[in-house]
Formats: sequence, C-alpha cells, structure tokens
Amino acid sequence: MELYLCEKPKVGAAVARILGARDRRDGFATDGNQIYVTWAIGHLLEGFEPAEYDEKWKRWDAQHLPIIPGQFQHKVKASVKKQYGIVEKLLKKATTLYIATDIDREGESIARELMERAGYWGDVYRVPVVSLEDVDIREALNDIRPGEDTFNLYQSAMGRERADWLIGMNFSRLASLTAQAAGSRETLPVGRVLTAIVALVAYHDQRRKSFIPHDYFTIEIDAGFPAGLLRAAWKAPRDISDDHGRCVDVQYAQRVAQAVEGQQATVSSLTTKETSQKAPLPFDMTSLQQYCANRWGYPASKTLKAAQELYETHTLITYPRTDCKYLPDSHFGKVGRILNALVESDPDFRDKVELADPEKKPSAYNTPKVSAHHAITPTTKVQDYSGLPETERNVFDAIRRRFLAIFCPPHKAKTTKVTLTCADHTFIASGSVPIEAGWKAVYGSDPNAADPKDSDDPEEAPQQLPPVTEGDSGQVQKAHLQTKQTQPPKPFTESTLLGAMNNVSRFVDEPDLKKILDEKDGIGTQATRAGILDNAFRYNYLKRSKKQITATEKAYGMLKIVPPAIASPGMTAGWEKQLDKIAAGELSLEEFERKIRSWLERLVAEGVTKIQNNDLGATKADFGDADIDESAHQCFECGSAVKRIKGKHGHFWGCQDRDNCGATFQDARGKPKKREKRPEPEHTPDCPDCGKVMRLRTAKARKGKKSSHFWGCSGYPDCKGTLPFEQTQTA
Repeated sequence: MELYLCEKPKVGAAVARILGARDRRDGFATDGNQIYVTWAIGHLLEGFEPAEYDEKWKRWDAQHLPIIPGQFQHKVKASVKKQYGIVEKLLKKATTLYIATDIDREGESIARELMERAGYWGDVYRVPVVSLEDVDIREALNDIRPGEDTFNLYQSAMGRERADWLIGMNFSRLASLTAQAAGSRETLPVGRVLTAIVALVAYHDQRRKSFIPHDYFTIEIDAGFPAGLLRAAWKAPRDISDDHGRCVDVQYAQRVAQAVEGQQATVSSLTTKETSQKAPLPFDMTSLQQYCANRWGYPASKTLKAAQELYETHTLITYPRTDCKYLPDSHFGKVGRILNALVESDPDFRDKVELADPEKKPSAYNTPKVSAHHAITPTTKVQDYSGLPETERNVFDAIRRRFLAIFCPPHKAKTTKVTLTCADHTFIASGSVPIEAGWKAVYGSDPNAADPKDSDDPEEAPQQLPPVTEGDSGQVQKAHLQTKQTQPPKPFTESTLLGAMNNVSRFVDEPDLKKILDEKDGIGTQATRAGILDNAFRYNYLKRSKKQITATEKAYGMLKIVPPAIASPGMTAGWEKQLDKIAAGELSLEEFERKIRSWLERLVAEGVTKIQNNDLGATKADFGDADIDESAHQCFECGSAVKRIKGKHGHFWGCQDRDNCGATFQDARGKPKKREKRPEPEHTPDCPDCGKVMRLRTAKARKGKKSSHFWGCSGYPDCKGTLPFEQTQTA
C-alpha cells in the first residue's frame, strides 16, 4: 500500500486528484486499489506540559527549576484526535510512504513525528510540493526524492522545538517569579525570538529618548534665469559643518544669506545623465508584508492570513511562506500560461499584461539562488477576482503586478545636476524627469502603488529645472535661511520592524554572528514572524499608536530581569548555526541538546540565586502595575488569598491555594467576580432531530442581552439540534 501524507486537507485533496484517488473517505482518499492519500491539520501532536512530566512542575516554584525532561514526549491534540487516529491506522498498513508536507523544517517535523509515534518503518520518499496547481503537483510527483535526503531537516526541527520549549518554560517562570518577588503581579512570557524582538524595539526606543538634538542651518536661493526660476541649496564648507555636511554656525550662515541675495549666480557646471531602474524582484513573505503595511496599513499577520487563503483556498498563488525572491529556470516555461490566466480572470488587466515581454527571461529566474521555496507568483488558475474579500483581493493584486513588472522594460529618467556659484559660495540644484515609464506603468498613474512609502511625511515632487547651460547667469531673487533641528531615529512601524527582523545583523557587533544572521535572513522565519509579533502585542510588551510601534513599561521590566543572552539576536545566530549543522549532518541532535541543557542549567541557577538573595534587578514600578488591593479579596470557593493575573485574554483572579483549590474567577474592574451557577435542570430532554441526549449550554452575552441557557445536541457538530431551556422546564 502506498500512502501520501500531506500537511493540510486542501493539499491532500489536490494531490489525490492528480493521483486519481477520487474515492474521498473520512480523513483520506483512495483510488480503490493501492494508493491512499491522507493529511494532517498542521501539527497533530503537541509537546507535554511540565506537569505531565512531573507533578511537582505544576507549581511555579523557583526551587523546582530548571525544568528539563529526561526524554521529550508528545501527545495527540484533543481537537484533532479523530484525524490522528485515521493517519495512524493508515501508517500501520502502509508499506511505502511519500512525505508531501511543506518541504521545510516544520513540514518535515509534522510528517516524521507522526511516523515515529505510529511506528512506521517502511520505505520513505519525499515529494517536493511547492504549489497546489495541477501542473506543479505533477512536476513534484515526477521529482520524488529519497526520504533520507531530508531526515536531518527533522532532526534540526526537533532541536529547534526542544530548545525553544526549554527556554520558554524555564525563563518564563523564572522571570515571572522574579517579578513577583519584586511585588509585581505580571506574568512574563519569554521566548527565544519573542524576547529578542521586544529588546530590539525597546533599545531602539531608548536610543530615540537619549537622542540630543542640535540646530543646523540651511540656505536655499531662488535664482531667476531667462528660461525660468531655479531653486538651489547651499553647500556649506566642511569646517563649519557636522559629520553630515550640515552647517552648525548660525552667524556664518546669516552672512552667506546676506551676501548672496540680489547677486549674480553663474552656472559653473551642469551634468545630465539617464538613469535606468529595473523592476524589483518578486515578493517573498517579508517583502510582501512590508509592501502591504506601507500601502494599506495591514499588520503582518493580516497579510499572511490573506496570502495563505489565496494559496490554500483559491490556489491563485504559489506557496507564500517563502524567504526567497528568485524563481527556478524551469518555471520560465509557465510564464505565458500565467499571463493568459491573469487576462482571462480580469479582462481589464489586459492593457497591463501587454506591457510585458514574456519571451525575454528576467534575472529573477536563477535556480542557484532558489532555496526550499521559490518567490511568490500567481498561478495559472482562472478565477473572477471581484468576489474575493478586499484584503485578499489587494494582496493578490500586489503579487500579480510585482510578478508582471519583471517582464517589463526598466523605468528610465533624465537626472540633471546644476552647480551655481554666487559670491564665492556653491549652491546645487537637481531635478529628475521620467522619459520612459517602463515597469512602473504596470501600476498606472499612482506612484505610491509602485513603491509605497512607510513614512507619513509628504514627499516633495522632483523639481522641474529650467533649460540652462554652463556659463549662464541669473539673479538671486531671494535667499531663504532656515533653522532646523537634527531628528532622532524614527519609531518602528510594522514595515520597518519586519525589515529590522530580516536584517538584524546590523544590531550585532560580533563579526561571526553578523555573518550568520545575514545568511539566515535575520531572526524568526517568514512563517513565524507575524505570529510572534502578534504575541508581543498580546502580552503587552509592544503597543501601537497609529503606525508607530513602541515598547511598554512591562517590556522594560522584563528586559531588566532576563539574562542579556536571551534578549540578544546573537544567541539566535549561534543556535541557527548549530541547527544548520544538524540539518547538514555535521552535528548530532543529542550533542546540541547536551550543550543547550548545560547552558540553561547555569543561567537558571544564577537566576534562582538572585531571587534567594533578593537581588532582583527590578522593582514593582518597572512593570507599570496598577494599584489594586488584592488583600481585600478571598477565594469564593475556599476562602484563601486570590491574586490578579494577566492572561492571554485579559486579567483574571486565581486562588493561591493551587494544590487544594486552584479556582479562577473573572476580573470585573479590578475585583474578582463570582461565577453564576448554572440552573439545575428538572429533566434532560432528547434531541428532536436525532434522539441523542442533550447537554445544557450557555449562549454568549450579546449587545443589549445577557447570557442565556439552551439545550444543545451531544452529537454536535454532526447534529446541530437545539431547544430553549425555559421551554423544557415548563413543559
């Protein structure tokens, strides 16, 4: 029996269709003979929680740190237990397995962890699926590789998962316990990439706050020539300028302004050259997120979600979670079909497609520069785009135009630089005039669409210079002297923060680590950065104000407590180097784990000692805690002390007698709220639709209405029968 294991149901359905496995069953498809196709739903397994390894780790107690399992274990996710059972049953019957999950570290992990748990030991092959288009799936099925070629990717994924688990479980508890010892009520989640990102923003904010501005002075002159008016900027002498060539001597600037006004200005030199700008490369995920953030203000997670829908649901684009901007040479043969599909799907787009030359191969087609996944492109799918939700429609439009642009001529402009001399002082004017729109014509008349800017500051249009020649003279009609101030670095935005994560090496001093981070495309992955950013906002480490992203007091408090290595992107660089060695077969998973555990034990021991010695490094005020008198409240169940806790969805109250009670309560404006008991039913009815027993359920409160109770069928979701609670009690 041949079994094809895919990552998600939609991928499974696409692969099954090509293989002729058209008999769709519950959780798999088959051709009725020897071919079976099944699928995961992402990860079907999840790691144990600390208490599942040892009961003592249920309590958050510094004496029980570090948390280091003897052997890492997984369990089946409750929400996908049924699908796991189907996959396990098929794996036990299969003699040949084709892994068709995403061809990256996580995709390999999803398949291999299922194989291990099910005890599969048959033949293994790899199917490199990168698109859900029929033609690409057929191409992948004709490029099947030996399973051992990608086994070390799984080992690398296990190393990353286990190291991240150890970091998160140990340092989240250690940081939270340290904060509590300082009098704070905050829970402080810590993660390898999460904490490095928060530190990146916090340290950037500190540089902005410590920035000391200074005045500088500019002069612009309006010089009248027979052919028209020309505005030129003063070039200040070096001896009265700062490192950026800005004049810092106000008296000198005043004398220059007085000296040139009304005087003759002569064109001492004039240079004109034609510039040529090629179209940008197709999108990878980060550049797509940056484009959408700049143009429409989309958070990274919103763009990722839309792109995932375009890939999985609509099959309009290729795999989106890619870190590559290049395409395989073999894909150049698809260009005509892709462009035809764009026109068939949207006839109004024909005039844009006609700008392209699909016979000329762009430099974006470069197989040696393609990583596990190639750049994001449209597929050959024909579909009316007008029915797509607005976000998905915008994201697809960005992808199709960026792809189309690489087949168009360069954008050409004529740039002129004019140097004026007046009263022995130098002034420079420059201007640019487009002469061929080239690839920018794909974006129509909106210049912001071709290259959307992150800044809200309006850009000045290029100056239209009058026709002058060398030796021409004009009169300075006005000299504009202005006092300006140097500006601190701008706050991060969604776009610039994604860029910093992608180019984090500039924040690291060690040359070796800088090189690794450059090679690894920064910290986090194209698939995880959006989710990590969302967590940073959800944990109240980062906050948004319009487009600006800044760190919170809680973030600064957390960074005072965690070891500096945890907050450094350099640590991520070191880990990634080791994980690459595992993937290349140059380092064993066991050796990597041994190093991580040794390092972790040392840092945790240092942190526990600081708690014991009251050497906490932070105070309650560092976390911005509100003054809430917790001592005024007791547990409604057992009478013990309760504590206000910040959770994933806001604050709640928890009983501090965790061993005997552990009850939790809602937070109502800084006070615990006692749960309302469900009404005791007089009798339990049977479902009117299927006859199964019904369960008493609570409907959510809606606007203007309180929460209410109703009966729901125990067979949900197969049966969705309901009955009003009041009706059954008065019957």
